[in-house]
Amino acid sequence: MSEQLHSQLSKLAHEIQQKSLDIKSTTEILRYFRNVCATDKESQIKLGDDGNNFHCVDLMCKLFDKLLERPASEENMVCLRVGCQFIGNLIVDNQSNQLKVHNKCFAHIRKLMLLGDGSLSRFCAMILYNIILSHPDVREDILKENDLLRAILIQEDEFSFGSYPTFMRIYWSILALRNICEKCPENQAIIAGLAKKDVAYSPVLEELGYTLHSEDGKGIKIAPLKRHTTE
Repeated sequence: MSEQLHSQLSKLAHEIQQKSLDIKSTTEILRYFRNVCATDKESQIKLGDDGNNFHCVDLMCKLFDKLLERPASEENMVCLRVGCQFIGNLIVDNQSNQLKVHNKCFAHIRKLMLLGDGSLSRFCAMILYNIILSHPDVREDILKENDLLRAILIQEDEFSFGSYPTFMRIYWSILALRNICEKCPENQAIIAGLAKKDVAYSPVLEELGYTLHSEDGKGIKIAPLKRHTTE
């Protein structure tokens, strides 16, 4: 492992251990990992190697836990987005890393996709797409999570194709659904049998002070949660 790669992993491990997370420093470390995975296959392999003493995927799970515990803020969301981009680059054309991320980070990917952030949802859909593409046997794990499946479908139902980022968000969701259903009549039947009845309850959104809202079947929006107060 290169000295710089080792140094950045050490910094990330140190930041995660701190009681107060330096969000800007952590985001920059994740940007480094994201970029190096996209340009250097050897570094991608080494980062996913459990023998590097840092267990990078485990570190990311701990980091996601820590970030999800923090109050919602733009810099917090940026760090989560960059973290998901790093995970996405870590698993591209790397079946070993794909399985590690699925086995260790699936619950975190689910939580992130349900946060209601469009960019995060798109990055999570990209991760799911790449994992399912190489490992179709994991499709059942996604179908077991009804709220995750709804989150993928909501992206298609909620947004128009008016801009490139919106198009890409829907594009990755469609690809994820395609891989869930491809050559699998059972999953196709489940998807075909779905009907829009009501807005799904999301405890993750509620914790952040938001809820899903639908008006006259004209799509689903994220709205501030109206809390009942007692006098």
